[in-house]
Amino acid sequence: MGSEHRGESLSTHGKDVMRSMSGEAGRCIAPAVVAAIALLTFSVNTHCLELSVRYVEWLTESSVHVRVLVDNPIPGDWFYRWEFSDASGIVASECAYELLYNSYDYLGAPADEDDCRNGSPPFPLGVAVQQWDNASCYKGGYMAGEGSLLIDCDCLFPAEMDLLEGGIAIADEATHDVGERALGSMSLTYTIDNTAGSGQLEVDAVTATALSNCSGFLVATVLPMTIPAGQTASLVVSLNVDSTGAFQLDMDIANNDADEGTYDVSISGVGQLPEIAVLYSGSLIPDGGALDVGTRPTGRITQTFTVDNTAGVVPLDVTDAFAANQTNCGAFAVDTSLPLRVAAGSTGELVVGFVVDSPGAFSFDMDIASNDGDEDPYDITILGTASATGDVNDDGVLDVLDVRLCLQIAFGVVQGTAAQRAAADVNGDGVVTREDAEILAQLVIGIRSTLP
Repeated sequence: MGSEHRGESLSTHGKDVMRSMSGEAGRCIAPAVVAAIALLTFSVNTHCLELSVRYVEWLTESSVHVRVLVDNPIPGDWFYRWEFSDASGIVASECAYELLYNSYDYLGAPADEDDCRNGSPPFPLGVAVQQWDNASCYKGGYMAGEGSLLIDCDCLFPAEMDLLEGGIAIADEATHDVGERALGSMSLTYTIDNTAGSGQLEVDAVTATALSNCSGFLVATVLPMTIPAGQTASLVVSLNVDSTGAFQLDMDIANNDADEGTYDVSISGVGQLPEIAVLYSGSLIPDGGALDVGTRPTGRITQTFTVDNTAGVVPLDVTDAFAANQTNCGAFAVDTSLPLRVAAGSTGELVVGFVVDSPGAFSFDMDIASNDGDEDPYDITILGTASATGDVNDDGVLDVLDVRLCLQIAFGVVQGTAAQRAAADVNGDGVVTREDAEILAQLVIGIRSTLP
């Protein structure tokens, strides 16, 4: 059982034990419900058994008491010597027969966490325990074991960390499956929950290890952060998915929760690519294909395309659209706000405009940039023929004959050719109406000098 300690005073030996409790050894672990359950690291006596001493609870019913417990007492009739100290030294001691729970009246108990951390008397409170074979304890006999611990503010007012994403709890050491994700940067927002804690939760650092098929882990939230008891806070992190297939990393959240001081979550998912297709009036235009828009008036022309991601399992992001190799046209512009995100299995609209300079053939190449894996950019050649706007009868002049033919087309008296209808649509709204004839008439008689 170890060597005998005869005539040794705990008042002397206990103070040495107290001094040994200034570091992490013997630090109190906060209670899980109303009691501390985890075992402690204790001061070592090489001549006898280490006693596992742990904090149980702080009682304030009629008077204030501290309860500690010896988890591994030596079987038989043994006596326990307890000493409690604050920053000023030994303040109480007791020897009791078979007393596993020890209550110590500590009148200066803190009223709340703030009082504990900032008030008086200061914490931590040290506890030293020895087990002896006689009721006189240190006055003679055999000491079989000893141990010690610290009771501090984290012990009395413990934090309790929980982690949620989208309102769903993620347990410590669990896996968070984020599903199928597009390649490139992705962001995750978690809720750090301290609603079950009675003390403030300190989140010191968030790190990532064991990264597989992902990189660039970053923490957007400013750290360290303090979450008061009963409250929550957001944690935002980001990473890059490098290629198609499974990806994974371990995220470690360092905090002051007594039994979850490193909250570990394995983040996993599958990197996927979207699948772009472009349609015009319901018809597919393949990558590298051409669209003939027919006969159009000179001036600005607007075209609306459907961007299709129905075959994709992750969002499609259209980041740009630009023109090249322009002939008899220019001033290409994208009217849709970019980037345009098209959800998996869905479609979106891409509206572009350009100006045809003069009557005759026009063409250009339109390139659509996106995060598609093998069709970036998506290239379409747009071509057509421009007529002289307003010169409905195509005789090279604007006169009353053009006004008359425009009215006849507007009221259905004559059908008109495609080129005539395009020239008669002087306001560019896609249809020939009385308004077009009125604009032409104003131009012919000199009320206006330009067309819309």
